[in-house]
Amino acid sequence: MSCVLHGEGGNPAVLWRLAGFGVLRTLFYGLVLAAVQDMTPARIRSTAIAVLIFAQDFLGVGPGQWMAGRIGDRADLPEPLTHGLIVVALAAYLAVPLFVAAAWRRNRERQ
Repeated sequence: MSCVLHGEGGNPAVLWRLAGFGVLRTLFYGLVLAAVQDMTPARIRSTAIAVLIFAQDFLGVGPGQWMAGRIGDRADLPEPLTHGLIVVALAAYLAVPLFVAAAWRRNRERQ
């Protein structure tokens, strides 16, 4: 990995791209945690956050890596793991309608 980033003809711009992508991949955590804190009553906020983190880690991150590998194993493509990771990342967009519905519902409740 270090030869890709620094030595033997490696491009240092790769390191900055990877770092930037890593930051962008985690930006949603703050927004989601703030939304859950705002939408739950004060007496159960800690439980709601605990359930959210459990769901994100054990139902999202863990199986997501496994699914990317399975898709990569079954794909008959030049770079199968890349395609598996793309499919898993695109699956995250399925949450967008749920966030929009929650925002509309929250706005109606506040009025």
